[in-house]
Amino acid sequence: MNKYVKWSFVFGVSCFLLYFIAAIFQSDLWGDILSSLGTLSSFIILLHVYKKSERMKSVWLMKSIAALIWIFSDIIWGICEILIGINPDNMTIFTLLYLLPNICIMTSGLIYMKKFIKGANAVQLLLDIFAISTSCLVMFWFLFLKENIFLFIKDVNNIMSFIYVITDFIIINWVIIWFFSVRRGKVTRGMYITLLGATIYAANDLVCTYEYFYDLYVPNSITDTIYLLSFLIIAFGGISVLKYNNCKWAYEFYSQTKNIGNTKKSLILLLTIPIYIIFKGFDFDKILILFLIFAIYEIASNYVQKAINNEKLLNDEKNINLILEEKIEERTKELLLKNEDLEYISYHDFVTNVYNGRYLKKRLDDIINEKISNQKITIYYIDVDRFKTINDTYGHDIGDSLLIEIAQRLQKEIDENGIVARLGGDEFVIAIEGDLSKDEIEKFAQKITRSCNESIYIENYEFNITISIGIATFPTDATSRNVLMKNADMAMYYAKSKGQNKYEIFNSNISNLILEKNEIELLLKNADYNNEFQLYYQPQIDINTNELVGMEALIRWNSPIKGNISPNKFIKIAEETGSIEKISDWVMNTAAKQIGIWNKKFGLNMKMGINISPNQLDSINFAHKLEKILEEYDLNSDWIDIEITENIAMKGEAILGEIFSMLSSMGISTSIDDFGTGYSSLSYIQQFSFDRLKIAKELIDNIVTDLSKRHIVKAIVMLAEALNVLTIAEGIETEEQLEVIKEIGCNQVQGYIFSKPLTADMFEENFLAAEKVEIQ
Repeated sequence: MNKYVKWSFVFGVSCFLLYFIAAIFQSDLWGDILSSLGTLSSFIILLHVYKKSERMKSVWLMKSIAALIWIFSDIIWGICEILIGINPDNMTIFTLLYLLPNICIMTSGLIYMKKFIKGANAVQLLLDIFAISTSCLVMFWFLFLKENIFLFIKDVNNIMSFIYVITDFIIINWVIIWFFSVRRGKVTRGMYITLLGATIYAANDLVCTYEYFYDLYVPNSITDTIYLLSFLIIAFGGISVLKYNNCKWAYEFYSQTKNIGNTKKSLILLLTIPIYIIFKGFDFDKILILFLIFAIYEIASNYVQKAINNEKLLNDEKNINLILEEKIEERTKELLLKNEDLEYISYHDFVTNVYNGRYLKKRLDDIINEKISNQKITIYYIDVDRFKTINDTYGHDIGDSLLIEIAQRLQKEIDENGIVARLGGDEFVIAIEGDLSKDEIEKFAQKITRSCNESIYIENYEFNITISIGIATFPTDATSRNVLMKNADMAMYYAKSKGQNKYEIFNSNISNLILEKNEIELLLKNADYNNEFQLYYQPQIDINTNELVGMEALIRWNSPIKGNISPNKFIKIAEETGSIEKISDWVMNTAAKQIGIWNKKFGLNMKMGINISPNQLDSINFAHKLEKILEEYDLNSDWIDIEITENIAMKGEAILGEIFSMLSSMGISTSIDDFGTGYSSLSYIQQFSFDRLKIAKELIDNIVTDLSKRHIVKAIVMLAEALNVLTIAEGIETEEQLEVIKEIGCNQVQGYIFSKPLTADMFEENFLAAEKVEIQ
């Protein structure tokens, strides 16, 4: 409720209370003033309701006009009575002026009926009003006019009084009929209040007309205060209706008002008969007239009710059909949307939102099956290097975010001729239509490699990703989708075998290498470890004392089917297939057993260097296996040196800490293998406790002629000395290399200059005899 509306209502109620007091004390001056002011407040409120109303503007407009006319009439009355000194009570003009609000209020009801009650329902409403009003008028004629109409039409004032009676009866009958009509929906409280106000107005007007007709009317009496009260009630009802102006159920009420017949309306007509008998006694002719009105109403009403019911049935049928059509339409839309969603889901990866393998296969099949001449497709089969380690270390949420970023970067690099699809895991495919030259193919591979190499920031982590790419072209490398994808996959694996961040274009040599890989994989699966695998041992020499301080165990595989297979070939395959843990267990057992035999036999305290796969460190049983081996072969823990590849740093600082702490607590020494070429070397060697750095062979190979590598090795040695860690140079093959290493200050050496890897028997014969422990 607006502030000015609220105060207008409060002001109106105050005027009514003061007016009521003035009426008791018969103060015409205050009565004329307060009546006008109180009705003015009602007019202000009704005008506000008219402006804000959405569905009943005309109804509220007529009620506002009724209040305005009443104000105008009261003002003119007061001027005549107070200022001019004329008695307005006998002036016909005022009878006419005060009749106009009746007509306006009655008209507002008719407008409501026309707007919200349609068809046969409107006919029924008119019939009800006409029948009940006729009965009431007949009763009025019998009881008050004494069956003499001339009592009312002998002058103009009486005729207008008769019109007063007619309008009042119509208003009251309209309210009664509306109240007893059947409707669907909820009726607002404001509607009841408004109709109450209209009923009070009409009833009070009938009383006033009666008083006026029999010269009993006194201006500014209690009767006049009821007029002001009725306008205030109507205004308050308007405010209440306005609260529900936009409510859905209010709209349904207005649109679903049904004047379906109710027996209560018929009872109203029948009540006229006992009322007449009470006041006039039994008069057959008069009672017959009243009964005939009832009978005619019943006949006409039954006919109209049939029409209403038929109309209702027809409308219900139409509504049901509309509802069914809407439901069907909604259901159809839902199915279409769900089909679109299902199609999207079936053709897109749920993590990255790029296409999935299903769509890629369909798209490639469609292109290949079109059989358009000169149609070419280039496939880039992409694998994210070390993704499994990242996923295991940082969690699947981080891994998924990483895949999403990579997918977005790949998507940005293609045009309308290309698509990006994720096959699953860390594998993506880019398919590009068009005739690309070899130079264009390589440039695009380099482009997406650079894009993926840019740092990726997720939460508080920074990732530097590398990818391996295999490339195959239709129809050059394959004439079917399956073979095309297989060849691109083989090229990718070949690129990965050459190191990280590589790409490879498919050729027949790659196919042969992959076939060999598959063959080795199958042989590994069925290998007899004790009969096919053998350990070779390469000595490790103290560079200052020239004494043997230990050896490194190196595995060799002599397959009965394929012969000798290089570790460089089968170790990577074993890691990919999951066989490496079983192989590493065999190596650890065999090497530990051998160092126990040698140290006990020759009374030595040498160390056996055992290479451990990162996959083996993941096993929760690793520490238990080591303890069991030490116990089974009765070994001193300082006889074992676990060699861990530098790339184990990708497992994260927490895992590294656990590994070094576990081995240190067991008294087992630790060496970092291939140091200087792997991941983030200097970033973690200061944080963890280990015993030796094995400088990678790649740094040693050109150390004589390459000053930069010599400086790198020198820096590593100096750093190790500062950390009180030993250094051992791997791959020493020439005297020149040995001299440089001595000059730099390395502690130990290992390489062909002393011996290539030997079998256990050969190693014992060449290095462990008492006179050969010191190396010449």
